[in-house]
Amino acid sequence: MSEAPDYAPQPGRRWGPLGVMLSQLSRQLEDRIDAADVDQANLDMKRLGCRTRYRPDGTPYQLDGGGGW
Repeated sequence: MSEAPDYAPQPGRRWGPLGVMLSQLSRQLEDRIDAADVDQANLDMKRLGCRTRYRPDGTPYQLDGGGGW
């Protein structure tokens, strides 16, 4: 194993693809709702006419617009 002190990413340095992956993962986790709230949230979104729905794990998705816009 390398014992080089610059092996690990340092704060303030660019992490390249790893930084992009971590920021995408962070955004995905922030968008989730609690799995126990999914059924009620989907019902509310349908009543409000919104196209956003939630998967059983709480991640959002968009319904097809169907209007070609």
